[in-house]
Amino acid sequence: ANPSVSGTVILLSERPVHVPVVEEFTGTWCGWCPVGFEGMKWLHETYGDKVVLIAAHAGDIMELEDYAPILNMADGYPSSFINRMLAVYPHPSYFQYYMPLFMEDYVVPGGVEVTANWTDDSQTTIQMNATTTFRYNDDNAAYGVAFVLVEDGLTGTGSNWAQTNNLSHNSQYADMTFWYNSPSKVTGLEFDHVPVGAWGIGSGMEQSVPTSFVADQALPFSYNADITSKNLIQDKSKLSVVALLIDKSNGSIINAAKTSINSNPTAINTVGNTTATEAARYTLDGRQVSAAQRGLNIIRLSDGTVRKVMMK
Repeated sequence: ANPSVSGTVILLSERPVHVPVVEEFTGTWCGWCPVGFEGMKWLHETYGDKVVLIAAHAGDIMELEDYAPILNMADGYPSSFINRMLAVYPHPSYFQYYMPLFMEDYVVPGGVEVTANWTDDSQTTIQMNATTTFRYNDDNAAYGVAFVLVEDGLTGTGSNWAQTNNLSHNSQYADMTFWYNSPSKVTGLEFDHVPVGAWGIGSGMEQSVPTSFVADQALPFSYNADITSKNLIQDKSKLSVVALLIDKSNGSIINAAKTSINSNPTAINTVGNTTATEAARYTLDGRQVSAAQRGLNIIRLSDGTVRKVMMK
């Protein structure tokens, strides 16, 4: 009789680039999990670095205790989350349908960038640097940054590394040629996108994002991660660091970034610590001005980048 709706309109100064995150839940004991192998392969071949992939194992030799809070959310195996908002069976055909929803018209309030460096030649500690930038003002924000250390090419011998394969000579999966032609136990595999370390994986690390910020403000956060106890790591040259920007109010992933680890320890003290300053400001019609103007301001920074800021 009296329909109504209420909410908040957020004006973004610009549209951030969005990198979705697909977390797949798998295990070598799981006979249907080769479907997830194919789904993740399709995502990697189709989107490359435009999507962050994490293949979280449970109940096998690659299970990571750090990831337990998220593994407990999995609805069976194989399964997957996109941005922890949508549960998807990880068959390539499902990803073909759902991923465009997150790649084309999906708008997020902010972005995240990440760099990573070894702190010394022993490669026991990684300095992880995340910079978040939101495109609106907020005095009561609830966001956090989590870090995930992922490795490609994990491999091993023996029964613990053998993938159970229910697709073997199963006519419903004849199009997945490798698995269809393989036996019910597949050895010699390489496992990619495997998390081998995680920090703040549920809702982000404490004080990683302030509760108050203004639009276009760079918000840096650094963490030194000791990996001496991370026993899943096999080859440090195949490691990558992922930064996840998480909305604490609902646990969803807002945005993400992924990087390799800088092998030059001497770069640590400079990476991520330099803040670009305003070099020049222009109006939309190209006039240079000395102060902020109403409407759209085009700002050229000292590092050569350009930002667009809407002034009220």
